[in-house]
Amino acid sequence: ILKNIKEAKADKISKTYMKMRYSKAASILDTMDQKDAARILFGLKASKISKIMAKMNPQNAAEITKLLEENKAFQSK
Repeated sequence: ILKNIKEAKADKISKTYMKMRYSKAASILDTMDQKDAARILFGLKASKISKIMAKMNPQNAAEITKLLEENKAFQSK
């Protein structure tokens, strides 16, 4: 049951960010913990991720990219 709840929550968050303007999503993700931002971005389509990351602080975007690449976004905090 908990797994289903987590999946539903992640899906809802992803859908929310899919509907946002790229610049608005980027400004929100820029202020979040990088692991949390990476988890949200992971649920989006690659085309959406690239457009959001292009609007983010370059340093944050680079760090989040590393987290995604190394699967560190999904390790415990």
